[in-house]
Amino acid sequence: MRTNTKYFTVAALAGLVAFLMAADASAGRGRGRGMKGLGGRIARALDLTTDQKVEIQKLKAQMIEDLAPTKAKLGELRAEMHELWKADNPSKKKIMAKHAEMDKHRNKIRARKVEFRLDVLSVLTPDQRAKLKQLKAKRGERRGKRGGRGGGGGRGMFVDSEDPSFDNGIQGRGKGRANR
Repeated sequence: MRTNTKYFTVAALAGLVAFLMAADASAGRGRGRGMKGLGGRIARALDLTTDQKVEIQKLKAQMIEDLAPTKAKLGELRAEMHELWKADNPSKKKIMAKHAEMDKHRNKIRARKVEFRLDVLSVLTPDQRAKLKQLKAKRGERRGKRGGRGGGGGRGMFVDSEDPSFDNGIQGRGKGRANR
């Protein structure tokens, strides 16, 4: 379970950063390639207006600001958990309580990221959302052909909750060890 959470967090952050790097790249920073070219290609494929890029950057900055205290607290909790595990005889009750407290903060982070993704979608036109869905499907096909992480094609940043294969928000799980 911890491995799945770690993979989800890394995949979600990588997808988020890759998508939003488009605005940075378009503003003249870097070479316009975003994270390994993905962000810049998405921005160009969606033909984002300057206003849309600015709005997405504002949304990103607000999310980062909103999450800073929660992430800081989670870091403190991790350090406390580390200390609990270092004890000669670790207390199951204390560790489980600390784990639950950490999960509460992780869920706050996840919820805010979902809110952010929905806010980004609201900035896009219907045509851009349709194009993004096509790009996501193509990316999933390419990942499936080359194996992707764990042999499955990840869902990426935007998941269609109407899709019957939607797995309650756990994105990009594929057919890794935990799903066999």
